Amino acid sequence: MEFCHNLFKDYLFYYDVPITSRVGGVGIYVKNTWNCRIIDKYKFSHQDNIKVENIWLEISKATGKCKYIVGGIYVHPNSNVDALSSVLETTLEDIRSTSTPCIIAGDFNVDLSKYMYHSGTIDYVNNLLANNFLPVIVMPTHITTTSATVIDHIYYYEGKNVKKEFSVKAGNLWCDISDHLPDFFIISSPKQVKRHHEPRLYVRIFFRKEH
Repeated sequence: MEFCHNLFKDYLFYYDVPITSRVGGVGIYVKNTWNCRIIDKYKFSHQDNIKVENIWLEISKATGKCKYIVGGIYVHPNSNVDALSSVLETTLEDIRSTSTPCIIAGDFNVDLSKYMYHSGTIDYVNNLLANNFLPVIVMPTHITTTSATVIDHIYYYEGKNVKKEFSVKAGNLWCDISDHLPDFFIISSPKQVKRHHEPRLYVRIFFRKEH
């Protein structure tokens, strides 16, 4: 993990590694200009039918006026969707009760494209929506020669930001390094642009046709 700590200058690295497996794990980089602390009370642990790594951070500006909860989750393949939905629901309810804006991202290995016909996926997505967490990645993120699935997710809970004019953009980036496409999520607030009113130059454009 020492390599990961030094990979990006001026960023701090927070991570959760698997205990019973050699694969998996999740990490989050945070710019060192933000205050950051780990929130263990939101973390859920392995169960018999679900293997997962997750880390939860509270990130804020020094002024304290801008604060977010950020969660990173990796769910191992073949984990039970109903069990995942159950343990995640408790965390979502706790976060919603604080009204603090939240972003959750990771590889969940739950294919959202099955929402129309798979009962476990239907219940999973309805659980997110019932707690006001909106899935913002809807296009396939894991593409092979035989399949295209939406298993890499980002969820956004507006919280106190709901009354503010924030612009949200999300999507996938095309990349052939892996069969998983990188996802992105951007929150931006409109800035007041000072316009300098300069005298308008009036110009008439004309041409003369030669006979």
